[in-house]
Amino acid sequence: MAGKAPTPKATTGDGTIPENPERDVPGPSDIPTTNLLMAGIVMKAGSYLVTNFVQKRLLKGRYGVEDADAIIQSRGLKHKAASIVAAKVATKSVPGALVIGGALAAKTLFDRGGKRRKAKREADRKLLKQAHSD
Repeated sequence: MAGKAPTPKATTGDGTIPENPERDVPGPSDIPTTNLLMAGIVMKAGSYLVTNFVQKRLLKGRYGVEDADAIIQSRGLKHKAASIVAAKVATKSVPGALVIGGALAAKTLFDRGGKRRKAKREADRKLLKQAHSD
């Protein structure tokens, strides 16, 4: 059974493919895989735009527009890879979401703890140094 091809989902009651599949395929192309590729590209681009907008809004109030842009642009490959891995782990399973959510909650509680002001100053110094090192 391992070599058997899967049956297509868009079939009529007797198991055959409909005569006019173009009507069943929404999107700009008649080829479903092309439409999926286009949709994936649009969704990724939109995701990046929304992510950058949110990050700039979060940083702008504290650091100013120029420094916020510099901070976001100066993030290294390690930071981007860690973000991608954490997002993948959190979205793939409930235990992964609990681990990532718990780690974020622990980090937030740590930052709000007794060392809050010192951690804030160090984080500010580190981000500004990173932004202006380019």
